[in-house]
Amino acid sequence: MDHGTINLFRKKHLTQITDIFAQIVIITGNLGMANLSDISIDGTKYKACASKKNLFDKESIKNLKSKIMEVLNESELLDKKEDKKYGQNRGYNQIPEELSDPQKREKEIKKLRDKLIKLDEAEKEIDTKQLSAKDSDARKAKNCLTSNTTDKEAGFMQMKDKSYQMAFNAQLASSNQVITAFGVTNQCDDGDSLESMIEKSEENTKEKINIVKADPAYFTKKNIIFLDERQIDGYIPDRQKRIDENEENIIPRYSRKNFKYDESLDEFICPDGKRLVFKDKAANGVRVYTGAECDTCPNRDKCTKGKKRYLKYDAQLEEQKKTMRAKLNSKAGRKKYMKRLSEIEPVFGNIKQNMKFSGFSCQGKEMATIELGLVCISHNLIKISHFLKKQQRSLKDIPWSEPTRLEATI
Repeated sequence: MDHGTINLFRKKHLTQITDIFAQIVIITGNLGMANLSDISIDGTKYKACASKKNLFDKESIKNLKSKIMEVLNESELLDKKEDKKYGQNRGYNQIPEELSDPQKREKEIKKLRDKLIKLDEAEKEIDTKQLSAKDSDARKAKNCLTSNTTDKEAGFMQMKDKSYQMAFNAQLASSNQVITAFGVTNQCDDGDSLESMIEKSEENTKEKINIVKADPAYFTKKNIIFLDERQIDGYIPDRQKRIDENEENIIPRYSRKNFKYDESLDEFICPDGKRLVFKDKAANGVRVYTGAECDTCPNRDKCTKGKKRYLKYDAQLEEQKKTMRAKLNSKAGRKKYMKRLSEIEPVFGNIKQNMKFSGFSCQGKEMATIELGLVCISHNLIKISHFLKKQQRSLKDIPWSEPTRLEATI
């Protein structure tokens, strides 16, 4: 089967691929291969089918469009000038060799005009990203200021080898190395995918998710609130936990950790005993405090680069961290969280190393999702095969007749 046939299959059967994946997941639950209500979530970046050479911001788009227009205008003026000089008797030996063939010349001009169209689309895509950005920080992000003319939906991301590539962030949910949900995003940050992975797992398995384990990238105030509202037992450390609890770390004197909060006065006290008072309330309940005595402090330059030291404090977030750390530091909590390492990490290892999936061959988020779905189906089928072989059972033992999410239509 050639790559064209495979690609047509992928395009035609997106819905069916999702449905078949869900049926396979349910079968693993019926076989007792995994507890589908207890999942781990993680993400990894895969290179997109696009070159970072085709990534442009507005300034580079403007410059490149200008150069293309110069070439096209110059070609048009030269044609008119030579027509006037040589008339209809002009020979093609009088123009550059690479353009002497009318078909080649037309092809080159078409290529430039097509490039202009793509650059116009990239410019509009940047405008759309800017309008849909949730805040000023998001508008300043690299992905919000650029667009790729090969695949406008791919994101510019840092890979594990520290290089920057056009990529997609593949998100997986797994229970005992059985993939229960998959998704593709063009955002570098994993945190925004927690809700969707839980909801997709519940949709695929038709079971309520009771336990979720994830790495610090998924710890956000919004995610912890979501878990509480859904009564899901989450095991997600915050990003600062390991640093704060490492006794060997030498904490700089003016580190944020050394500023003590006085709840009775609603003030912070710096390591030199000076006060930081409440200044303003930012979005999402974050309170901003500023130094009241920085002007007279002899150590100001060691503490801040500005005129005053500023601190942001979110009481709700700090309480979430405290509660989560206590749970993760308990014997049961450590045991539960450590299970994540054997539940999701080997899945990515198998896909990358054994199945040799190292990047997407399709362009666009939708096609990348289909491609990842096929990979996940293959992974789960292999897990079923190994499970049956280990238990000395055959395909006849699979409960095909038991209700699954829906029937396939392929």
